[in-house]
Amino acid sequence: MPIEKYSGLLRALNEDYYCGHLAFEEYRKLRGDILGEVESETNMTPGTQAGHESNVLARVLAYFKSTEESE
Repeated sequence: MPIEKYSGLLRALNEDYYCGHLAFEEYRKLRGDILGEVESETNMTPGTQAGHESNVLARVLAYFKSTEESE
């Protein structure tokens, strides 16, 4: 995933937190997932990266879809 996508996810996550849509613990977990994904992408081989990326990305996207539905 391009670094710009991660930047967008982090910005949206920060906005949700600062607008009061997320508890601090949930914000930290999701932020850690995104930052972990960035680290994994830069340190993993392509074969091991694919499964890990899809798992983290699926959790983050599920969160954003659930917040869109509740608005």
